[in-house]
Amino acid sequence: GSSSTSEAAFDLSSMVAGAAASLFSDSTGSAAGSNGGGGGAASFDSLKVPWSETNAALGQVVLLLSVLQQKPNSGIVFRTHKLIPLGSCSKVGILQPDGRPSVEYNLFYSDESFSFFGKRNFNTALDGLFHCLKDAIDVASTRDRTIIVPHEVIIPSGQRGEIRIGGLPPTYDGTNGETWSRAMKYLLTDLKWLVSFAQKNIDR
Repeated sequence: GSSSTSEAAFDLSSMVAGAAASLFSDSTGSAAGSNGGGGGAASFDSLKVPWSETNAALGQVVLLLSVLQQKPNSGIVFRTHKLIPLGSCSKVGILQPDGRPSVEYNLFYSDESFSFFGKRNFNTALDGLFHCLKDAIDVASTRDRTIIVPHEVIIPSGQRGEIRIGGLPPTYDGTNGETWSRAMKYLLTDLKWLVSFAQKNIDR
């Protein structure tokens, strides 16, 4: 098929790779981030990625999902949230009834600005991001039943419960760095899967 220059500007696969490199670059040179073996939470601090890079990576994730959703014939509709790609200052909006403006939350964070509200707003934005991811996964799974998402995303219905990806909560509480990092890896794995789906089913 033919690819226009505007489409070429969004090389989705390299965007996922770039986000992965930013989120999980291991400055210590060890393989602690990938081997999953012992070490506990203490090992997280030794390979902690600066929030500036994490925020930039999350911004790439938001842009990637937005691009996928806006592709002609994608069929993807974000039902409860909207994504606002602004690089490392990206936001997620909760859609309001009656056409009122969405309520926006920051999908960026810094331990220096550590506050209850900052963390809560960040997690609210993360929740919205996972709602959008789930919407996209549901469309892909319905359109191509030969593929199975690597890490299932579970959004609790009705009752307040925790969102899960691959059984892990994506909520960041300041102490669960290793679990959170693994949940973000699952997010990127699912994004790669979505890109493959798009290349097979949407871009043709």
